[in-house]
Amino acid sequence: MQESSSTSAEISASVQEVDSTINELSSKAMEGSNNANQFKEKATEVKRNSQYAIDKTRQMH
Repeated sequence: MQESSSTSAEISASVQEVDSTINELSSKAMEGSNNANQFKEKATEVKRNSQYAIDKTRQMH
């Protein structure tokens, strides 16, 4: 009986460790997603500003 209890405790500890790791990975994935969105917004802004500059340059010629 004691061996079974010890095994259950080990399994429980392993499950908690896996759960903690999953939470950490989920947090890092969310952070990565947020960073990607920020880069996308910046790239869109650069594209818009570049197109504006191109259009203004063409109007001058």
